[in-house]
Amino acid sequence: MVIILAALLCALICALGLNSVLRCVLRCTRRSTPNEDPTHSNPNANLPKGIKKRDLKRIPVYSYSSELKTKATECLICLGEFVDGEKVRVLPKCNHGFHVKCIDTWLRSHSSCPTCRQPLILHQTLADGFLRDDDGTVAA
Repeated sequence: MVIILAALLCALICALGLNSVLRCVLRCTRRSTPNEDPTHSNPNANLPKGIKKRDLKRIPVYSYSSELKTKATECLICLGEFVDGEKVRVLPKCNHGFHVKCIDTWLRSHSSCPTCRQPLILHQTLADGFLRDDDGTVAA
């Protein structure tokens, strides 16, 4: 009886060891081979990384006052409150306002609002090669 229990224990230990080795080998081979399947590719790989300077200049800048129709009274990037007369850039689609320096730094590496993640596509290239604004007019 003792010999049978010892044999079963050895078999269990060997099976667990073999399982661990196989998992490690499979994990290493998955990392070393590039994934050719487009369904498993990085979804963020094709997203634009930031906004160009000329497009940044098209986003309006206002002098902050309490009458300015923004959704917040503070910059959610630096967490500083807006002061009357301070320059605030208001994003066109979502109307979120930020300090000009804060949002310009953000938009150099991102193409969305830092608050709501609304994409800031300011224009699109059509088949005819022209750039069109969101309202459909030809961009200069």
